[in-house]
Amino acid sequence: MQALISKLETIPIAFSTLQKYKPKHCRVILYDNLPSTAKELFGAKYQTVICLYQMHDNKGRTKDGVGHYCLIMKTPSLKRLRYFSSYGLKAEDEIHITHSKGKLLKILGRDATYNRRQLQRIRLVQTCRLHALIRAYLYKLSDGSYYKLMKQFVAKTPDEIVSIMSLAMVFGELR
Repeated sequence: MQALISKLETIPIAFSTLQKYKPKHCRVILYDNLPSTAKELFGAKYQTVICLYQMHDNKGRTKDGVGHYCLIMKTPSLKRLRYFSSYGLKAEDEIHITHSKGKLLKILGRDATYNRRQLQRIRLVQTCRLHALIRAYLYKLSDGSYYKLMKQFVAKTPDEIVSIMSLAMVFGELR
């Protein structure tokens, strides 16, 4: 099992796979295709949005296959949005790192909340998309409750936990 988990941590799961296995209340979108308002982003049926920041070169062109996934969530019973990054970074930081434009900041507004705990290791793992996918399923949990779930599970790291939790959904990606 450990070898399978280790392999899954290094496989970049396809954008189309996320679209296939996402919950019904979730939208999957490329950062560069974000609309200009939260109303347009979520529409009437979405509670969460998995967003792929693609890395851009110094001329603004995207680098295929290189990027980072985040999750934007509506907050149950509140008007503010929540931003989840498996690195525990704010949107501003991820926009800067990927050389993206700042349009998400307008959508999030000033009242958005951010998780601050890093769950994903920085190197040699491809689990940001799995973290975003599992967090979309568990969006009703507070960030603190989600963090406790990730840390109290029997597996050794949050990357292993999210890999285990999503194994059935992405099994076809394993070759």
